[in-house]
Amino acid sequence: MIGGGMLLVVIVLVAIFHEYFEKPVQGKKQVQQVMVMQAPPAPPPPPPPPPEI
Repeated sequence: MIGGGMLLVVIVLVAIFHEYFEKPVQGKKQVQQVMVMQAPPAPPPPPPPPPEI
């Protein structure tokens, strides 16, 4: 039954790591979305050069 106990420990550790890693990732995604929302619009393209006559 040692294998069963180890399996239980692994499941608990995976659940704990999942909680710790999933929340910061979601927070980073929200921060990136906020930065994109606050980013200034791209500057307009420069006007084309006048044609040479």
